[in-house]
Amino acid sequence: MDGENRITLNVGGIRFETYKTTLRKIPATRLSRLTEALANYDPVLNEYFFDRHPGVFAQILNYYRSEEGRGERQRCQTVPEKFRIRVF
Repeated sequence: MDGENRITLNVGGIRFETYKTTLRKIPATRLSRLTEALANYDPVLNEYFFDRHPGVFAQILNYYRSEEGRGERQRCQTVPEKFRIRVF
């Protein structure tokens, strides 16, 4: 079960591992809808590739992980205010 739920995301050459259930905590997002049919999925490496900045993605993934299904949003204090996105 754990192996079926685990997912690898290669973001800018850095691999991140998490669980599909973690990414589904915030519905209607690209991360919540990952399937093996997408062009950025590599079946040989069993991972999804995103050509994005890995440091920024680490903050996004931490946001998903901190969600904990309570409906509370925690603001990342390391991102300057002018770059933050409001989530409704």
